[in-house]
Amino acid sequence: MPYFYGVDPSEELTRTHSRENADRIAAWVLEDVSRLDVLMASFFDPDEPVISQRAAMVVGGVARARPQWLLPYLEALTEVIERPGHPALRRAVLRYFSEVEPRWLEPFAGRIVDGALRLTDSPSEPVAVRVFAMQVAANLGGAYPELADELRAMLLVHLPGSQAGFRSRATKILRDLTR
Repeated sequence: MPYFYGVDPSEELTRTHSRENADRIAAWVLEDVSRLDVLMASFFDPDEPVISQRAAMVVGGVARARPQWLLPYLEALTEVIERPGHPALRRAVLRYFSEVEPRWLEPFAGRIVDGALRLTDSPSEPVAVRVFAMQVAANLGGAYPELADELRAMLLVHLPGSQAGFRSRATKILRDLTR
């Protein structure tokens, strides 16, 4: 049982930034789906960037435990990968998108694939963002040969000289795309 039973997790997110704290808040949210709105308000709050970044870790924990709970936020989550902002938010959203059933993302699949390809192609993005983005593009674009070809070409361009995490995931995806 978490020790956190507050009404607003943003106060707890202000206090400290740690995996332990994020797990406590996630456990609190997971006790009652109605608490998710409070967490997501913190995650999407443009006026509190530090709170949003810290909430990203909590949202990730909730998403892995109850992925279907985030479906009502699908459009807002898609917007996170389309606009500038802290990479922690994009990373959390792309990780969620990479782990759910692709059919769940169908209402926004075009926008999600566009964003994922753009982020994969951006060397200025952190490796984790690019890795999750390429996985999302592979998961959603696998049924469309032209998207698979675009992703394959993009990965081959970026593969030489890339960081280990990028190389590892790109190699796996390239292998899967040739099957």
